[in-house]
Amino acid sequence: MIYLVEHFFSFQGEGLYSGTPSIFLRFGGCNLGCSGFGCEITSPKDGTSLIGCDSQKAVKKEHFVDSWNKVSSDELIEIVDKYFMQNGYISDVVITGGEPLLNYHDDVMIDLLEYLKFKGSRVTIETNATIKIDFDKYPIYKSATFSMSIKLSSSGESYEKRIHPEAIERI
Repeated sequence: MIYLVEHFFSFQGEGLYSGTPSIFLRFGGCNLGCSGFGCEITSPKDGTSLIGCDSQKAVKKEHFVDSWNKVSSDELIEIVDKYFMQNGYISDVVITGGEPLLNYHDDVMIDLLEYLKFKGSRVTIETNATIKIDFDKYPIYKSATFSMSIKLSSSGESYEKRIHPEAIERI
């Protein structure tokens, strides 16, 4: 099981398919904190001020995990199918986070991607490009488009933590 933070239907705002109506699935967890981005939010757990990126609710597990939902493959497929039915067509799906590739080897994510490919949905994975995907072991990722948001020094993360040439090259 993996954590789903939220899901919604909107327009893709980044990358190759910017402007395309899309289903967004935001997964919890991230390997970066990006305090340099300066977005502030109050922790529901202890009331402290948290500084980081604009999706801290999907990043700061220790503060937001109680609002995250553990989901199975079947639950994710049911969510996606409801959007397909409401919209009357198979739309693009954007997998985002946090850092969704932390779950790249999880059966739930694999099952979701295989289902979306079967349905003919175009998938974009938004990533910070720090996770080395094994495309030979998990070939389903070859069918996705990747929108890489490689972090700059202004993120507040060290070069070694935010830049992974091998991960970027693989993608």
